[in-house]
Amino acid sequence: MRFEWIYHGNVPQKLKSFLQNQGISKRLLAKIKFQGGEIAVNQTVQNVLYLLTNGDIVTVKIPDEVAHERLIAEEMSLDIIYEDEHFLVINKPAGVASIPSQYHPQG
Repeated sequence: MRFEWIYHGNVPQKLKSFLQNQGISKRLLAKIKFQGGEIAVNQTVQNVLYLLTNGDIVTVKIPDEVAHERLIAEEMSLDIIYEDEHFLVINKPAGVASIPSQYHPQG
């Protein structure tokens, strides 16, 4: 998944602060850094301490999720309320776990 923003600011701002203002969490930043993602400014890879200036183009590539060996995929119909390239909203029936766990490895 790839996101792109343009920095519109009169005062230089750390890339890390800018990304947090865009909704990128510390956990997601770690995933980007350690699991094959990329953060670039004007098409040059940068670290989060880079100072942005007005007009800089920030691009974030979020790595794909890796399959988990204990997560069991199940065939089931889904009531999809909304879907675009970044979001999927599903009407989940009561009693169906939202997140798999040791108590709900299936279903």
